[in-house]
Amino acid sequence: MVKDRKRKTGRTVEQTIRRQMDDALTIGITFDTRDDFKFNPDDPWDWDAEFQVSMAIDDIVRALEDLGHQTTLIGSGRKLIDNFSKHENEVDIIFNIAEGKFGRSRESQIPALLEMAGIPYVGSDAYALSVSLNKWHTKIIGKTYGVRTPEFAVVENIDFLKSGNIQKYPVIAKLCYGGSSMGIDEDSKIYDFTQLQKRVKYMLRTYDQPVLVEEFITGTEVDIPIMGNMPDKIFGIVAISLDDKDMGDRYLTSKIVYDDRYSFQYPMNADFEPEATQMALNMYNILGCRDFGRVDMRITPDGIPYFLEINPYPYLGKHSSFNYVAEKNGMAYKDMIGIILKNAVARYDF
Repeated sequence: MVKDRKRKTGRTVEQTIRRQMDDALTIGITFDTRDDFKFNPDDPWDWDAEFQVSMAIDDIVRALEDLGHQTTLIGSGRKLIDNFSKHENEVDIIFNIAEGKFGRSRESQIPALLEMAGIPYVGSDAYALSVSLNKWHTKIIGKTYGVRTPEFAVVENIDFLKSGNIQKYPVIAKLCYGGSSMGIDEDSKIYDFTQLQKRVKYMLRTYDQPVLVEEFITGTEVDIPIMGNMPDKIFGIVAISLDDKDMGDRYLTSKIVYDDRYSFQYPMNADFEPEATQMALNMYNILGCRDFGRVDMRITPDGIPYFLEINPYPYLGKHSSFNYVAEKNGMAYKDMIGIILKNAVARYDF
């Protein structure tokens, strides 16, 4: 596919052969910043929570350049469209960490454009990104394949929510398509129906998307970073800590994530790891995730893992579970990023 693209963009046979012999690539970087989207007075305070991921851009660019590659900063999906022909001609592959803002397929918008044009890119395809962003659908898929998940219900309008719909408390209310704990605050953990009604009304009105009401699992919260294509092993299991303590009855709010006030623990060497590992790999491979991704779980005090969500475009900066595992295993940050890039390059005919 890449050879055809190079012929269309005017590269000679000699240039193509030279590219095959030379590992150095020209890598375009697509990403969002707060400045790419207009803040409206009706938007919630954490409307830009997911754009924290763009803070990783300097880390990723520096790592790629330290590996000998050239980088070009493209920016948002709109900027990609505005200069599409230019970027199509000048880059070998695109490293995309753009989140988008509008629609339940927002994370898949740039990959869909790149697929249409036949431009190679790092990361999961548009389909996997669309499905994975929907917590409701990924939980249904997980349950179908025997992946344990907390009991849940999805509320698309307040009329659905009636006394008796939710059988077990406490629950936690989340945005169906949200990331980076957007929409989660100190009132998100709920203990009775009256409180639930109030919270769901607020979320439906404020965020204009369905609300996932999920059984709250007390225990350890873990990140499970994964790298590769149809892998049979994970990169590691990392516990999330607040104030250097286990999560227990606590949870990550958008404010905690926004302020970067959490830490990691690794290795864990716990009895639950084999089951959690298999559950994570099942979700990653069933959805066809590519190159890298992260599965989030909660582990009960007696060691039972529960799948929460999967993120094919997780945070990749230096303060990430990916880099934490890398550092603990004596791997440089740039080499971890290099593995992800190689996973993508291996899928294309360079």
